[in-house]
This record gives sequence, structure tokens and C-alpha cells, in this order.
Amino acid sequence: MLCNTFLLLLFLLKAVNIRGGTTAVPELLSTQNPPESTTTSAQCQRPTLPDKVILKADSYKEIYEKDSTAKLECEPGYTPATFVSRTIKCLGGIWTETKFRCKKKSCGALKDIPNGRYLITEGIEFGAVVKAECNLGYELYGSDTRVCKLNGWTGRDIECEVVKCTEVPTIANGKPEEEPYSQYEFGQSISYRCNKDFDMFGDSTITCSKDGKFQPAPPECLKISCARPEIPDATRTEGRSPYRYKSTVRYECNRGYKMNGEGYLVCQKDGWVPPPPNCTMVTCPKPSVFDNGYFSPDKELYKYEEKLTFSCKKGFRLEGASEIVCTMDEIFKPPPPRCVVVTCPTPQSISNGRINDPILNIYNYGQTVTYSCMEGFRLRGESRLSCIETGKFHPNPPTCVRTCPGPPVIANGEFDPVLVRYDSGQAVTYSCIKGFRLQGASKVSCSEEGTFKPNPPECVETCPTPPTISNGEFDPHLKQYDQGQKVTYSCPVGYRLNGFSTIICSKGGKYHPPPPTQCELHWGAIAIFTTTPLALLALGGALFLRNKKNAGKVAVKTEEDGL
Repeated sequence: MLCNTFLLLLFLLKAVNIRGGTTAVPELLSTQNPPESTTTSAQCQRPTLPDKVILKADSYKEIYEKDSTAKLECEPGYTPATFVSRTIKCLGGIWTETKFRCKKKSCGALKDIPNGRYLITEGIEFGAVVKAECNLGYELYGSDTRVCKLNGWTGRDIECEVVKCTEVPTIANGKPEEEPYSQYEFGQSISYRCNKDFDMFGDSTITCSKDGKFQPAPPECLKISCARPEIPDATRTEGRSPYRYKSTVRYECNRGYKMNGEGYLVCQKDGWVPPPPNCTMVTCPKPSVFDNGYFSPDKELYKYEEKLTFSCKKGFRLEGASEIVCTMDEIFKPPPPRCVVVTCPTPQSISNGRINDPILNIYNYGQTVTYSCMEGFRLRGESRLSCIETGKFHPNPPTCVRTCPGPPVIANGEFDPVLVRYDSGQAVTYSCIKGFRLQGASKVSCSEEGTFKPNPPECVETCPTPPTISNGEFDPHLKQYDQGQKVTYSCPVGYRLNGFSTIICSKGGKYHPPPPTQCELHWGAIAIFTTTPLALLALGGALFLRNKKNAGKVAVKTEEDGL
């Protein structure tokens, strides 16, 4: 019966929510414990709450009646994290859900430590533990740990006090440069000096360290001197006596000697450091066996800078330097050479030619080869080459140059020079016989293709200078007249041309039609022209000028002069 009543109540509440009523169904705690058999369906057991959230003391019960409420609060050391209601309500055996949450309580920032600091790794909230440490040269007094509790941080503020050194060391044969204090704080120093004629060993200054002691150890004051080093075959280049503590000296071996040890020495507490070196003579041993050659001088040992000269037997060549020198490293430089058999590689082949002898991979010293050219080519250079001591054929291989047969013969012309064959690049010059003129390039050359280029010229026939005629003239006046050239004749006023006025230079060196013979007086033209005295005067002037122009050239009849 109770179960049916509970289900009916849930159904009615859900129906109201679905219909959009103003009364919403409160959210229920998702962590609600199932009702025990000792409670009714409308009662609630003690609620399960979010982490660190607890019931207030006056709300703590085992069983809660329907519509009763419970107040919430945070565990000790925690504080509310949200500003929401702290009350929950029992609704028919289920608690309404709460958004009330708690977080750790903060103890607040710690006060800064003069000459120290806190190491905060867990924050400054409830339960956090922080460590304190002092800067270098300071000591911490009291506990170095503080904990965030309910009432705040435990312990007192940390204090860091400077480290102090109270025992000032004394040294024999020396003293502090200034009157020492009774105590020194961390980082403060004391400097010492030695008495006259004493040398200091160690650091002159010591400092109060973090452990309350001076570091490093105080220096010693000792009287030190070193004897002059005696090094045979060496020269002192730096330093002079007396040699006191930390005095230096430098030695170098004489020329031709090498040093065993170090040449730079320092006078120390126990003498020279490093120990003085010694100088030994530099020598080079005799080279190993030198086959097929000679070297000079020949002995067992050679001194520094002594030279050896090498040479080879005939048919062998020197591979390497002919002269080597004994060096400070006690070896010859450059390395000794060797004598190798002189050979020559296969000689170079030539274009458009061949080697007449059998071709070998290697030719020995003195062997020869001969070259020849293919037909249409001529050998330029030496035909015979020899393998010489340099390992190469000498002289350089020849070349085969293209040749041309005689150039084309042209009608009414000739060329020079006249040879049987012409080398590539060689030129000939054409000329024409009398009465002909060269048309085209006068020079042609033998090309690499074996023909003459450009094409040969032609000799074209010319006509002589046109004949002069009495009382007339022709045009144009040229040095020569080619075929097709036109010449025009003309006469002065009062004269008439006897023949054709235009002639053309034609084949055979003749003009066609034939040139006119003369310019004749035209009496009918004169009669018409002289109908007035003024015209007659003009005609006389023209005749006078014309006769003057042709004086010495054109013969005029007597009866014409009578006019």
C-alpha cells in the first residue's frame, strides 16, 4: 500500500512538470542512499554529501521527516567555494541536490624573509607545508618548517643571520696587510704579505666562507732561490739571475739541434719546473735502397739542412723531387723520389688521319710512331713522333688539313696562284682579260669542305667608250660600259642628230644600234627661228657659245662659220 502511494506521488509531480506548471520538481541528490526498511517511503536517511561538505551539528540526525530541511557547512580547514543555498530538503524519501561546494582555506601569503626565502611547493592552503632557507652566507635560527593549520601558519617568522668567522689565522714570516678585526662576516676578506726576502706560497687573500671558516688556507712565507740552468748547445733567450721564486727563463736549442723537454722554466718551491731540457744534434738516416738511379753524397748520417741530389739511369725517369733536405724532424723532405721506367701512353689519334704503326697500350722510351692522312687531306706538322724521357711523344701530333683541287676556270679570265692542290684557307685571285670586267668576288678560298667559297666570279664583256660626234655630246660618261648600259646623244639648238639618240652596250662589245655620226645644221629650223631681229641675235649668241664650248673637239664646215 505504501509503495503504491509513493509511485502515485511521483507520477503526479512529473505530470505537473510536463504540463508546464510553475512548480518545478526539485532536483534529487544523485548520491541518495536507498531507504532502509526502518524508514517510511516519505522519510529520508542521512544524506551523502559532496567532498568536504558536512551537516551542521543541529541538523545531524539519522532519520528525517518529509519536507524537513538540513543545513550544510564545510569541514574544519575548508571554506565555501560557491555562493549558493546551504540547505537541502527531504522530498518523499529523496533529498534535493545541492551545488554547495567547499575548498581549502588559505592561510595567506607569508612574510618575506630578509636574506632568505620560502620554498612553496604545495600552495598556501590548509594543510600545506612550506620550507624556509637562507641565502648563501646566512644561517637560519629556529624551525625551517611552517604548516597551514586551522588558525593560520604554525611557528614564528623565520630569521636569517649572517655567518661570522671569529678565528683569524696567523702566518710565520708574514702578517695581514691591515690590522685584523675581531670577527669577519661572510664574504669579508683578509690579505697577507710576507716579510722582506720571503716569498709567498698560496693565495695572499683568504675569505670568510659559509661554514664560518676562512678559505682557502692562509699562505706560507718562505725564502726561495734557483740556480742558473746549464744546458749545452742551447741559448738563453729570456730571464736573468738572480732567480727568485716565480722567476722565469727560456732556452732555445742552437741551430741543428732539437730540444728534449720544455724550454720555458719557472722557479718554484722545489726548483725549476719543469726540469731543464737537453739539446741533441739533428740527423737524418741514409735513404733506403734507390733502384735504377744514383744519389749524392752517399753516407750513413746527414746533418740538419744537408742536401741529397738524385738522378736516374737512361731509360728511367725521376718520380718525385730531384733534391731533398734533412729537416728538424730528422726526416728528408720532400720524401726521396724513385726511378721508374719511362713509358708513353698510346699517342693521340688525329681527325682524317691514322697511325701507320701497330697501336700499343704502352710505348717504351725511344719508340716511334708515324702518321698519314686520308685522301683529300694533307699532313701539317711532323709525321714521326718519338717517346722521350718526359713520358710523352714528341713533337705534338700533326693535323690533317682538308685540300681542294684547282678552283673553277672562268671564261675570259684566269686565277693566281696555279697549284695542283690547295690547303684549307688558301685563297686564289681571279682577273679578266682585256675587254672584260670581273663580276663577283675576286678572291675565293679553299674551305674545310674541300671546295672553294664563295662561288667564282664571272668575266662579263664591256663596250669601249662611246665615240664623240661633231657638234654633239653623250651621257653618261663612265670608266667602262657593261652590257645593257644605255648611252644618250644630244645636239644643241639649231642642230639635228644624224642617227639614233640612244644606243645600248650589247654582246660582242658593240653598241646597238650604231652610234650617230654627227649633229647637222637644221636650216629649216633656222629660217623659222630668225623671222625677227631679236630671234636672229639669240641664235647667233647660241652658236657662239656652242662653238666656244666645242673648240678643239668638233670640226665645223667653212660655210657654217660663214653664218
